[in-house]
Amino acid sequence: MEFGIFFNGYIPGPAAHETELEHMEIMNEAEYAIFADKHNWKYAWFGEHHGLVEYSHMSAPEVVMGYVAAKTDYIHLSTGITSISPRKEHPARYAERAAMLDHITGNRFEYGTG
Repeated sequence: MEFGIFFNGYIPGPAAHETELEHMEIMNEAEYAIFADKHNWKYAWFGEHHGLVEYSHMSAPEVVMGYVAAKTDYIHLSTGITSISPRKEHPARYAERAAMLDHITGNRFEYGTG
């Protein structure tokens, strides 16, 4: 059996507008992924969302995954999801980031889109 954990940077209510809490939540989620690696969890999925007040404060999950990759050995780091709108960015850039993440994680990157 394999276990995974999903991160979104969720901060409910009025706290969603507090910069310090936003930073703390993202860093806590990174630490949870590092903890999961030490306990043999297989996946850490990081969601990408833009412009949402409470639901997600993680607009660039690849940056968080780079931080986590440097502090882990086994856990697979995954985008859940990468928003692939060509209005936002050229599709080749998504492929480049996926390839680079796979390279720096030692083939531990899992690409998810939607």
